[in-house]
Amino acid sequence: MEGMHSQVYTVRNYELGPHQAAHVRTLFDYLGETADSHIRKLGASIQDLMEKDLLWVLVGYHLKIDRYPRAGETVTINTWYPGRQERFYLRDFEVYGAKGGADRNLIASATTSWALIDAVKRRPVKSDDALPDLPVLKRRAVEVGIEHLPPVDSPRSGDPFTVPSSCLDMYRHVNHVFYIQWALDSVSPGIESGILPFSIEAVFKAEAVAGDRLVAAIQPTEEEGTWLHSINRESDGKEVTRLRTKWK
Repeated sequence: MEGMHSQVYTVRNYELGPHQAAHVRTLFDYLGETADSHIRKLGASIQDLMEKDLLWVLVGYHLKIDRYPRAGETVTINTWYPGRQERFYLRDFEVYGAKGGADRNLIASATTSWALIDAVKRRPVKSDDALPDLPVLKRRAVEVGIEHLPPVDSPRSGDPFTVPSSCLDMYRHVNHVFYIQWALDSVSPGIESGILPFSIEAVFKAEAVAGDRLVAAIQPTEEEGTWLHSINRESDGKEVTRLRTKWK
């Protein structure tokens, strides 16, 4: 299909968690690698934009998981550019799994939103002139998109922790997968007993760097198995990431 890019992965044993299925972060890594491969082919990779003093900044994520792939399973990820929503660039994904000789089936879907940032002025770029022509496929993987997430107003906070340099990306900021993992870790007893998230929504509101002290807060909602999360910087109380996770 024109405008769609596909990439195939095989789930390795070292990508499994205690539930004998792929870690959530493995899925995020597959999605990120597939997106990077596609945007690189289009001439708008991170490296391409850095030469123009431009940055891709992830703003929002919504991943819905029907089933987690298992060791040896072939996973095919499709990704495409659905266009813009106001000032944000969208990127959607569909994840297909195939066990043994069975036909592949849809096991996860995701939508993301991105801002194009002027690295010098530190503000969004309004014009598309800095980008090559991006083929648009008018199709959505997650119809509801990225919704407004309510704040955590009655939090249960964990102990502050210091961001290690191993969590940084090539911008020298914390990679988004770590924020999500820190939020999921606050529900870690569930993970260990085989209860896994089937919906993860995240809005990235500020950046954190090595040495920052962060606090992860969690709050249950009235909907069973649903949690609100907030990751805040201890020094100024700034909310860095806000999330909502749903478990089963």
